[in-house]
Amino acid sequence: MSLNDKKIVVTGGSRGLGLGLVEALVARSAIVTVVAREVEALDSVRARLGVVTIAADVTEETAAKRILGQTRPDILVLNAGAKPPMGRFDQVSWADFTVAWETDVKAGLYWLQAALNLPLKPGSRVLVGSSGAAINGSPMSGGYGGAKRMLWFMAKYANGIAQQKHLGIRFQAIVPQQIIGGTGVGDAGANAYARSMGITAEAFLAGFGAPMPPREFGEKVVSVLEDPKPELHRYCARLMGSVIDGEDVVQDTLVRAVVALKEMEQQGVVETPPLRPWLFRIAHNRALDLLRGRAVRRTEPIEAAVDVADQAHPDPVETLMRQEAVKTAVSRFAELPAMQRSVVILKDVLDEQLSEIAALLDLTVDAVKGHLARGRARLREINAQARLFPAARPASSMVARYTTLFNQRDWDGLRALLANDVKLKQSSYPVRTGSADVGMFFGIYSKLDPTTDAEVTLAR
Repeated sequence: MSLNDKKIVVTGGSRGLGLGLVEALVARSAIVTVVAREVEALDSVRARLGVVTIAADVTEETAAKRILGQTRPDILVLNAGAKPPMGRFDQVSWADFTVAWETDVKAGLYWLQAALNLPLKPGSRVLVGSSGAAINGSPMSGGYGGAKRMLWFMAKYANGIAQQKHLGIRFQAIVPQQIIGGTGVGDAGANAYARSMGITAEAFLAGFGAPMPPREFGEKVVSVLEDPKPELHRYCARLMGSVIDGEDVVQDTLVRAVVALKEMEQQGVVETPPLRPWLFRIAHNRALDLLRGRAVRRTEPIEAAVDVADQAHPDPVETLMRQEAVKTAVSRFAELPAMQRSVVILKDVLDEQLSEIAALLDLTVDAVKGHLARGRARLREINAQARLFPAARPASSMVARYTTLFNQRDWDGLRALLANDVKLKQSSYPVRTGSADVGMFFGIYSKLDPTTDAEVTLAR
């Protein structure tokens, strides 16, 4: 998902981790609204980053309903929370022990309920800030660890409700696996644990390895939001000429990427490639391998490139070309030579820049322009010659149900729909037969799809 022009609300975004996330979102040209209590801090963020700010107490139920109703965000990030009083478990008061419950959990409840009951539009994402203390506990911060674990559970509960109500909203808990210095909670925790161990706060934080500044935390959260799989599937489905074959290539791509990342880790590679273009390159190469196996790939000479406009605001002809490509049936793309097909899909369906397409396909920009011009012309010929599709019949209730479940990534629900004699044909695997065998297809996909998890751990 591109975050450009996406409406994003971040609670607690005026300082610490929340501010690091807001900076990363603004760098992606997102439309960000920051909600926090401190007016002075909000004024500073607005002046520096140009975001919209709302001063509010996030623990007020009416504030959650009002703000979400006004902003209708594509993405909601619940980051606001109180700094827990630090002290030994045998000395903490009940008032101090429950601070995180009265703020973090209370606010989480109201905002999650508002997102579900308003509700946010289908396709919306909600990220809930948790903590590594939710896994390991935090004996020096009272009920903080339990509160953060509760938020983790609440994200899972919200996912269940969203699936039951067919809302198409996804909820995830973000779980940093280290104390992060430079934040109110992080510094308080580091100082308290360091004192109890008789060491400096710097020495304590060094035990977590390389530090994770708030801006780096923000970049990691952004990487969770910039999920490339929907666009990857659109590309692969059109490249293969089949939705299910495209899904097959996406799965294979994710498996290969996981294996490659593990190999990089074993070899001590520090810098990993940018995720999105790397995944597209893997998928592109895998799809071409499969197409060669089918003996349907065609060759074409690289002639003098035809000039093609590549403006931020294309002219009407350019817009019509893109609209034609988007509306073209998936199967018709298979009639284009592979390179023309790739370029047209990347440019007219996914709206990639010519320079990005050239880098992905190892071509010059002029060669990309040539493939694009010829591919567009050929696609117009194909569409003109192809018989008109008959008027679509209303989908049966079962087909509508299948489509809804698939779009919501409800793999358990999909498996429950399968008949005993179902068959699934894939490009790179033997035919699957029977509900148990075909059901494994969706099971494998759910394991490879981190966006279906209710939690995402972040660590160096």
